[in-house]
Amino acid sequence: MERPPPLVPRHHRFTVPERIAADGSVLLPLDEAALDALAPVLVAERIEAVVIGFIHSYANPDHERRARDRLARALPGMAITQSAEVCPEIREYDRLSTACANAYLCRSSVTPAVVGVPLITPVCASMLNPAGSVGDTENWGDFTTG
Repeated sequence: MERPPPLVPRHHRFTVPERIAADGSVLLPLDEAALDALAPVLVAERIEAVVIGFIHSYANPDHERRARDRLARALPGMAITQSAEVCPEIREYDRLSTACANAYLCRSSVTPAVVGVPLITPVCASMLNPAGSVGDTENWGDFTTG
C-alpha cells in the first residue's frame, strides 16, 4: 500500500519545548522564547498558515492558546489553527490531521507548518472528522486566527 504524501512535509514541522500531562497538569512550561525564535523562521520559509498541536492539549489547551497568541502578535495576519480547538480528541494524529485540513481550507494556496508534535505525519484521506461523520467545511475557518 502506498501512503499519500503528508499534508505538512517534515521540514515544515517544528518543535517548541513544553509538556502537558494527560490529566492536564503542566509538566514543562511553554518555552515562549522558542516561539519568538520560530517566528522569523516561519517568515523565511514563506509559511502561510500555522497549526499548533501539543500532546495532551485536549486536556489543557492553555499552552496552545498562549502559543497562538504569541505567534499572532509576532506574525500579524498569519492563519493560526489550534488543534485542541478544532478537534479536542485524545489522539494526536486525528487532532493534527483535522487541524491541518482546517489550515488548508482557510487559505486557497497554503504552505502550512506544524508547531508542536515532531513525530506526527498528518495525512488527509477524506474530509471526515475523527468521529466518522462528514464535517461542515463552511465553518472550519472559524477555528483559525488571522
